[in-house]
Amino acid sequence: MTLNEVVEYCHSLEGVFERRPFGPQPLVMCVPPRKGFCDIYEKTEPLHIVVKTTPLEAAFLRMSYPCVKPGYHCNKKYWNSIYLDGSLPDEMIKQMILKSYTLVLKAK
Repeated sequence: MTLNEVVEYCHSLEGVFERRPFGPQPLVMCVPPRKGFCDIYEKTEPLHIVVKTTPLEAAFLRMSYPCVKPGYHCNKKYWNSIYLDGSLPDEMIKQMILKSYTLVLKAK
């Protein structure tokens, strides 16, 4: 997925808005009131995003896919960095973003 595709997909989810609470990086996709569910590091090569998941799934994804690492600047138990290097199908990335969105919405 490209940067524009990630941003567009995030905006397709209900109530999503953008913030930059930490300066120019990352672009944080949020749900009200201001809960981030997808951090987008636009200037990295490859592009990378950070999304929330369950502890069990976080560990499974890291063991299964080299492009999935512990979440950058996040609680590594719940958050994964996904490096968009072309090795994961777009639908899988969208599923991970949607899962993060759903988990953050439930937590508010």
